Amino acid sequence: MIAVALAAGGIWLTRTWFDLISPEIQLRPEVKQLGASQNLTLKIADANSGLSRVMVWLRQEDNEKEIINKTFPGRRWGRGGRDNAAEIPLSVEPKAWGFKDGPANLIVEARDYSWMGWLRGNRARLERPVAIDMTPLRLTFTSINEFLIQGGTGLVTYQVNKPMAKSGILVNGEFYAGFPVNAKDPNKFLAFFAVPYDLTQPLTLELLAVDQGGAEAHTKLLYRLKTKRWRADKINLSDDFLNRKMPEFQESNPELKNLATPLEVFLRVNQDERSKNANRIQEICNHSESTQLWQGAFMRLPNS
Repeated sequence: MIAVALAAGGIWLTRTWFDLISPEIQLRPEVKQLGASQNLTLKIADANSGLSRVMVWLRQEDNEKEIINKTFPGRRWGRGGRDNAAEIPLSVEPKAWGFKDGPANLIVEARDYSWMGWLRGNRARLERPVAIDMTPLRLTFTSINEFLIQGGTGLVTYQVNKPMAKSGILVNGEFYAGFPVNAKDPNKFLAFFAVPYDLTQPLTLELLAVDQGGAEAHTKLLYRLKTKRWRADKINLSDDFLNRKMPEFQESNPELKNLATPLEVFLRVNQDERSKNANRIQEICNHSESTQLWQGAFMRLPNS
């Protein structure tokens, strides 16, 4: 019993007074640029001796602003801190604090309740270089197709006044990315987009731009839409077809092997699998090349 008690005591001391592991620090989002005003989230954790103190400040040359200086309560008799994790909202206001455009550093320091560091606790430090850019974001619409056709494609052009983290057009809430028109004028953009064929609601088009600091600009667009009626046919599937073809899908996809009937396989393939494929195609298309991969006009398909 004495040996067990000594072992338990040694483990406790290692995890509290003699804890050698520094706190963990996360700053979200991973910004590289700060605007005039920015909201961030600080996450800190120390699983062993607990959190003791956290400080955050913004520094640019001779200008320094302390944003947070927070202490955490400890337990009696040096038994470590009460908090092993904390999530703290940060409001960063470079403009209000007298900072100027240019490079700066956002610094976070956290300490725990161990006896290390001359009884001040283990220290963790995160220093993130950022660029302060307080120029207001401007998004200017320039052109769109004269007519949009239901089930067709559209093209919109627009301008921004500074580098973007993201820009494009929202079509009924679905985002289509924009790309620079050419390298000589990086502030002019174009975006191709699809016009849904199954318009179950009025079509809404909205330009969106997000700068490197997270500031957003929105512009709603007016358009003229040509509606279209789509021909529909019914296709009868025989039991013979299902019995012959569905086992092929089961062989190539382990997730389908436990389904009991060919009809269940058919419904799964034409619902869940089609949805997965559509999402995968959308994911791939979201990482398109930012430069044009062809030259000249497209040729018309012969006899079309």
